[in-house]
Amino acid sequence: MELDVFEGVKSIKSLLIPGPVEIPSDVFSYVSLKPISHRSKLFIDLTKDVEGMLREVMSVERSDYVVFIPGSSTVGIDAVCANVFRGVKRAIVINQGFFGLRLVDIASRYAGSVINVENWPPKYLDRNGVLEVLEREEYEVALLVFNETSTGYVMRFLDEASKVVKSKGAFTVVDGVSGIGAEEFKFSEWRVDALITGPQKALLGLPGLSIVALSKQLMEFLNEVGTRGRVPFYFDLLMYIDEYEKYGWLPTTPPVNSMYVLYAGLKKIVSYGVEKYIKSYGEKASRIYEYAAEKGLTPFIKDQYYRSNAVIVLEVNGALRVVEELAKRGILVSPGLGWLRDRIVRIGITAFTPLEEVFETIDLVNGIRGA
Repeated sequence: MELDVFEGVKSIKSLLIPGPVEIPSDVFSYVSLKPISHRSKLFIDLTKDVEGMLREVMSVERSDYVVFIPGSSTVGIDAVCANVFRGVKRAIVINQGFFGLRLVDIASRYAGSVINVENWPPKYLDRNGVLEVLEREEYEVALLVFNETSTGYVMRFLDEASKVVKSKGAFTVVDGVSGIGAEEFKFSEWRVDALITGPQKALLGLPGLSIVALSKQLMEFLNEVGTRGRVPFYFDLLMYIDEYEKYGWLPTTPPVNSMYVLYAGLKKIVSYGVEKYIKSYGEKASRIYEYAAEKGLTPFIKDQYYRSNAVIVLEVNGALRVVEELAKRGILVSPGLGWLRDRIVRIGITAFTPLEEVFETIDLVNGIRGA
């Protein structure tokens, strides 16, 4: 007997939420393959291929590390904090929205002190303001959200921010969940120490896996502090690396079929061309914002330099009603989060989502808000 709960899912015509994203059908088909053992040679070879493609997308050199942890991307953030704060106590968070607040919450569970720098649009610090704060304050770890999907703010000067952090002898930890693949990111060149992302956004995958890149410097620090066996088993980054380097597998069972889809998604991106794929997000976002402006809609982030290429965020009073009306038509977009819940509409875009589909949705947003 078919479950009624899936009737609503089957009625979805257009998935335009910030994530999980619409996965191309040729990629999504991999989810139906048989879930083999994650300790088999077949799966070990697949994992190595996934790692190699991720290194290309995130620009992670061979001297640095890539770790897979089963679970949501938040698991990766928790794991990094659990390990790093075994050896240091003072943190700073540049808090640009809902997920910045989450970083404050997570870091506060491990650090001795956390400086919370509120940087919420539309009243936000510009690039110079953020760099000045990072230069002025005293901390040992800086936690930064690269692409804040709750507001559509991207820290496009993250390379400069990381440079300031490193000049103070501190570690840079980046929540890159929604930005990787949609924005340029050069992990090793920018000297980032920890980057956490997930497959379910611009990497064209399914939820269920946390991807963590770690610098050689941070790994040396964790070995020096001796975090192996001194943090919760599930968060033990040194254990994950030890097992992966010795055997090629993860110590716990990953979402096997999600790895299949991630492999196929990354293969599509690499075949398309990584630089070309990332560039396509910027071109598409610019065109969509132009179209929205033609319809009288206002972007939440006024300065294009800080405006995300992964999610279109528009000021819409009564956003909840607009989102609900669109859902009745089988079109899923997202309202704001927290205090912005009824003030903005967020439209997720992927490089392979047709522009026409987004334009039609904006036309509906414009019509519903004016009704």
